Amino acid sequence: MIPSVFATEWALGNLQSEAYHLTLEQIFGKVRDFGVGHVHLVYRWNFEKEDVPRIRSLIDQYEVQVSCTHSLTRLNRPNSSKEFAAEREQLKDAIRFAKTFDSKFVACNYGENLSRDEATGLRECKREYGDCVALAADEGITIIVENTCVATADEITATADGVGRLIEAMDSRAFKFHFDPGNMYAAGDEAYPYAYEQLKGHIAFVHGKDMAKYDERIDLHRRALQAHKQLERKDGYCVSVPLGTGALNWEALFAALLRDGYDGFFDIEPHTVQEELDAFYRAGLDYFAQRTAR
Repeated sequence: MIPSVFATEWALGNLQSEAYHLTLEQIFGKVRDFGVGHVHLVYRWNFEKEDVPRIRSLIDQYEVQVSCTHSLTRLNRPNSSKEFAAEREQLKDAIRFAKTFDSKFVACNYGENLSRDEATGLRECKREYGDCVALAADEGITIIVENTCVATADEITATADGVGRLIEAMDSRAFKFHFDPGNMYAAGDEAYPYAYEQLKGHIAFVHGKDMAKYDERIDLHRRALQAHKQLERKDGYCVSVPLGTGALNWEALFAALLRDGYDGFFDIEPHTVQEELDAFYRAGLDYFAQRTAR
């Protein structure tokens, strides 16, 4: 497995103030200082189209590669041909950027849309994004769809079974699963062993964040709630905690990933208050190193 740092947490939309916002140069420098060789960038959060040549230069300057380019698209979001066209173009942009960065992955989400049922959503998804999937395949890039963290959403990726139906409907080697066990815990499904065993043949990328049920007695939990960093479960809230200290069975999941020969990226993703970000990243990387040491 290859460690990677998910840079979205340093974007202004995910921070509580500008004090912890990092420029592209600072992101690449921070990742290098962590001793990591890959970063996951988010289009329109970490960079804009005009920044692409600069990122190519930063890759060479800092010797940090781009593991994945997140497109920020939600495939099921559009409600009109115009909206579908805009979503397709954003996804195609991300595919072209990934090619420029020598990255092999472009991430997306599915998204909730109460105006259509599941069967219609799947049918339209395959029809409307077929050319995006074909472009990705031609460029040697895989589109990866991440499972949602929203327990209350009527969204197919809220369950492992739903993810399986989406992957089956898209029916392409260029469309795979971006497995986020922390999101699955928040959505109320079992990440391991159930989801992993059901979907391991489709997993192309793994997100690493741990979660715990909200406990008002714990200072970190209270601060996370105040900063709106909690996720909603059907039985209340949950918050992110350092990898290996929460409710998920990461030890068994790591063992399974290694047993089954997963050799892709493991993306460290804190989802916490801004002043704890560095500590969460370092704790996640340390836990990763411990669990993957041979």
